[in-house]
Amino acid sequence: MPNSIKIIFLCAFMALGIFASSATASGGEICTSSGKCEVISATFVEGTTVSAGAGSHSASSAEASAFSKVEAKKKIVEWERTNKRKIAVRMKPNGIKGSRKCMDPVIQGLIKSGGTFVNTSANDPDGFYDTWIAGWKICHYREVTIGGKKYLIGTKGNCGNKRIKIPLHFKIKTKYKVVPSVEVKTYKEFWFKIWLPSQASSKSESGSSAGSTATTGDHYTCPAGWEMVAGNKCKRCPPPHCEEPPEEPESFVQVDCQSPEHVYANENPGEDNKVFMYCITRNHNGKEIAVEATSNNTSIATIGSRKSVSVRNQAGDPCPSGAQCFRFTVTAGNTPGVAHLTVIAKSNGDENEWKGTVKVEEDDFGE
Repeated sequence: MPNSIKIIFLCAFMALGIFASSATASGGEICTSSGKCEVISATFVEGTTVSAGAGSHSASSAEASAFSKVEAKKKIVEWERTNKRKIAVRMKPNGIKGSRKCMDPVIQGLIKSGGTFVNTSANDPDGFYDTWIAGWKICHYREVTIGGKKYLIGTKGNCGNKRIKIPLHFKIKTKYKVVPSVEVKTYKEFWFKIWLPSQASSKSESGSSAGSTATTGDHYTCPAGWEMVAGNKCKRCPPPHCEEPPEEPESFVQVDCQSPEHVYANENPGEDNKVFMYCITRNHNGKEIAVEATSNNTSIATIGSRKSVSVRNQAGDPCPSGAQCFRFTVTAGNTPGVAHLTVIAKSNGDENEWKGTVKVEEDDFGE
């Protein structure tokens, strides 16, 4: 009496992931030029001698009235170079409120207080090394693999900084000592609480060393809102038009596989006991994707004969636009049980995986 083997594929999809070519402002916006720049001649000013107090008051007032987001970004770079520390402007001034999917990685033993991680900020969305502070939480997190190393990627709860990365089971090594960043809620907070006080302090020191008076030489100046350029000229450009970019996927590479509900094996192994499994892959950086599939128990089921196809399932539905579709041949073994299947998609150092199980059961349908 011949026996038949029924294969039931029980699939579980896991979309694990992690950074379009355009001019991008440091705050993460996509910006385009909104008009032509104007150029005028700078105003010549003869040298004068003024009291240090009056001079510092005048300079402070002028700088306070000159605040803009664009100017603050420039001064952040200047302050960082002088002080050898990072300024981190929050992506969300008040952080994430009321989210249930947040956890403290220090309590969970994933990172120590003072440990190095990859932070992001409104002025540096691409990321920089920073030190973790006890009490911080990571929200909307998931595990990803980058360059063979695992990270926990998510959003920092107190500031809303997206795509921060906490190393898992390894320490980030740097050529220099990583010191905590100086966190501010907004660019305006940096301007008035850090930048202007630092300038007033330096001017006060300069005035003290020179006595009660300060002498300025002949120089050129530009009206407020204009930038001094070569040739004693002043330039003013209209602010760029900026838009928030679309939400980036947390992983460049994604893979999802779909197998048939069941198939009956024939008593003639190698012929009718084979079935196709289709996988859809996507790569958001446009690079070629390589895929490989394995079974943890080849006596139950094996995977082989990979082929790139233009359809995404047995019904012949077309492969989605922008995706790459693959077809694998799955062959049932002669041993009942459960085999675990893994499909790994790789591209340009990034990778992601799909996991599923195949259950092989022996049924007797009689003669």
